[in-house]
Amino acid sequence: MKRLLRHRSGKPSTFQRLLHEESGNVITEMLAFSPTWLIVFGVFLMNVQLGRNCVQRDMVDHATAIAADIASKTYCQKQGPAPQQAITAAIQPLMQLASSANNPCTVKATPSGGGGDPGSVPLDVEITCTFPCTVPFASKFMCQGGNVNFTATQTTVAMGCDAS
Repeated sequence: MKRLLRHRSGKPSTFQRLLHEESGNVITEMLAFSPTWLIVFGVFLMNVQLGRNCVQRDMVDHATAIAADIASKTYCQKQGPAPQQAITAAIQPLMQLASSANNPCTVKATPSGGGGDPGSVPLDVEITCTFPCTVPFASKFMCQGGNVNFTATQTTVAMGCDAS
């Protein structure tokens, strides 16, 4: 330790001069500037979380459009997978891009009542997704319970649902 404090020539070392700084400017300036850096870094983290949430919201909207298209094509089929299974299979790759969560979304395709044309069935397709907030600090302010929820609904019409 003495080696750190004294230079070979016997003069005080840089480390010793730093320890015995008496002007006070260094400590005062450091204390004054530290909150600024904390605020800037906090805003940066919140922007990162906001960017993630915007991308996730766009992906939920896009997945809803895909789901409505798949529902309109599969709802009236007499064979094959149920519309919910077909929709889930179609949007799964997109949701894996949006989040590292295993299966963050639920899908509902339900008839919305009376169609004007024979053989048509109006459908409401709803996707609800829960994404975990993974950005430290920002998730405390921007997410509820560590998650963010997005719901998107789109109406479509399934054609060819004749009774025959």
